[in-house]
Amino acid sequence: MARTGLSLVEVLAVVACLGLLTGILAPSLSSAREMARQAACTMQLHQVGVGLSTYVGLHRFCMPPFQFSDGCDNLPASGHWGGPSQFDPMTFSNPRPINLGCLVAERMLPAAALVCPAASGDLRSGRSSLFPYTSQWSTYCLRFPPSADLFSESPVLGNYGGKGLLGVYLMNAGGTAIQKGKGFSGASPQTVPLVRLNRRYALDSTVRFSRTTFDPAADAVLSDEFWWQDRREPAPQVPSGLASYPITAGWCHGQQFNVLYGGGAVHTVRDDGIVAANSVPPGGTRVDSGVHFGKYAERIWQSFDAAR
Repeated sequence: MARTGLSLVEVLAVVACLGLLTGILAPSLSSAREMARQAACTMQLHQVGVGLSTYVGLHRFCMPPFQFSDGCDNLPASGHWGGPSQFDPMTFSNPRPINLGCLVAERMLPAAALVCPAASGDLRSGRSSLFPYTSQWSTYCLRFPPSADLFSESPVLGNYGGKGLLGVYLMNAGGTAIQKGKGFSGASPQTVPLVRLNRRYALDSTVRFSRTTFDPAADAVLSDEFWWQDRREPAPQVPSGLASYPITAGWCHGQQFNVLYGGGAVHTVRDDGIVAANSVPPGGTRVDSGVHFGKYAERIWQSFDAAR
């Protein structure tokens, strides 16, 4: 009598073969997905680079105003993420949008272009944040030079609030007029200086490692997230009237980082240990000494410069 089905042994053999094939193909599929995300991130960084070039062209070579993204001063001062906080919300009527949020405020980019495609789903959907107060932000980090050259026209702001070269950027957005008595004792209002694309900056002696200058027209200017290796915390208690978000932060592409350079090129840089050694590890903290808060981040930026 002819058989009409498979025996148990044959079924088990088929299942085993399928399981084996799945095990063989799964890493390849996962690798292909990550390659697709990295490619999408590269295209996005190109898009942000075009937005930055447009912004600079319309603002007399000035890069966007710099300020911390969440109002709590908890990002390294030589790099920051690109969204304003609830303390200084980004609106079209706001005369002082900051960071990469300027590109969204001036309709040079959609807000979604500031979030890496490989970021976790809760970050992409806005259900979480890198920092507790920040509702509009980016996973891309924009470089800022710890340099006395910034203060050649406003030397009185060079140690604003006793916080060193970048103290004024901890406490006020670039481009803002600072009045006497509002954090400094100068005789007349001062304008917070902005980074300009058409000049080089001599780096402060504490951050000169392998490089002594920063050239925003050629060096690394933008990268996907590199400061927190991994951070997961529930939404914290915050002052009345402010919303808070669960904190989610981590490297988007494992030990690889997409980096935009001033000339518009994007390169993928694999960490050779510099990023891991100078960013915040899971469950850990990294506290810089003295008043130069950007020391660790600048070392990472210079490793990206060298890897080009």
